[in-house]
Amino acid sequence: MNNLTYCRWIKNNQVGILACSALKKSYRDILQFGLRTRHSHDVTSSTHGSQSSSILFVYLKGSYELISYRMEQRTDHYMPTSLLKSQFTTLEEPGEDEPAISVSVDGTIDAVVQSILSDLKTNWRWPVGKDPT
Repeated sequence: MNNLTYCRWIKNNQVGILACSALKKSYRDILQFGLRTRHSHDVTSSTHGSQSSSILFVYLKGSYELISYRMEQRTDHYMPTSLLKSQFTTLEEPGEDEPAISVSVDGTIDAVVQSILSDLKTNWRWPVGKDPT
């Protein structure tokens, strides 16, 4: 997403999904607080206290071995498996102070998606008309 698209998305008060690594808390803070200052509605966690944010992180958690195996099965992917170790070294898992859910990637894609949707329905309150499920 380029800056122009991002600005239009925020200006039009859109709900969307952005996929990125955001491996470090400092990266997630930039995403979270940048959106918070420009966005007019919040998503609130019923399990993370009074935390309120315009962004929700979905942390897809998997072991090095599983992710390495899955990467080796891919063809024509931009990221070589040789970079995976550095990604795990850099990774700072989301903390309790962050608006995040943690979902295991051990299962099938359908199981992972269902786990995310279940958590969203159970633990997060969305603005009227903005529920993604």
